[in-house]
Amino acid sequence: MILYLDKLKSAVSLQILNSTQQLEHFCGGTLIQGGWIVTASHCLMQIEYEKHEIFAEIGSTDLYRNPEALIKVQDFYIRPLNQITFANDIALIRLPLSYRDLISNIVLPMNPKDLSLYEECFIVGYGSDHFLKDIIGSLRQASIEITLNERCKNTLDPYGRDNNPGMFCAGGGTKDACQGDSGSGLICQNVLVGIVSYGSSCGVPGIPGVYTDIQYHMDWIELILVQCDAHAM
Repeated sequence: MILYLDKLKSAVSLQILNSTQQLEHFCGGTLIQGGWIVTASHCLMQIEYEKHEIFAEIGSTDLYRNPEALIKVQDFYIRPLNQITFANDIALIRLPLSYRDLISNIVLPMNPKDLSLYEECFIVGYGSDHFLKDIIGSLRQASIEITLNERCKNTLDPYGRDNNPGMFCAGGGTKDACQGDSGSGLICQNVLVGIVSYGSSCGVPGIPGVYTDIQYHMDWIELILVQCDAHAM
């Protein structure tokens, strides 16, 4: 990814305490309105099992040199993940009440349309810039194009998992998500269209990355939001 110079206030670093009791980044996410963060379910499954506390750092340009305040998350909601196909790779995190008025410049796709119609798309995250390397920690972005499903399926077949409903491909050039970018957003004109799910290596020409399709999961997202709002009354 190229360095992202402007501060995207909705980019999120999810962090937990490591074995030396230091906070470390493990996945990305995207802040939306109401104090909610959208991320990938595979990011949280192990965390849930091991009962880790999760902290969110929102809008930092650099996790090490220019950190923002850490917020301990209140709850999270995981859509059950198919660990073979990675279907349903989506989760929601809720911030405490005092942070629910945080402003986000990213919105959900309330008016679904064909993915091929989305333009000016980019991915953003704090992850590594090379396969199997440590995360960079600085906020970076890369412009990226959504790939048609048939081409995606043909490309990914030799690499294991098949593309399935609720997911799509993007990229396939040298610009790509990498380690530490899981859960981060694919954003098109301020609309959160996808979530970084998985890929084969990073930035290998001809091999796209796979993303969770937010539009496909809007019914589940809206159900969680409504249930939680009703509970809070």
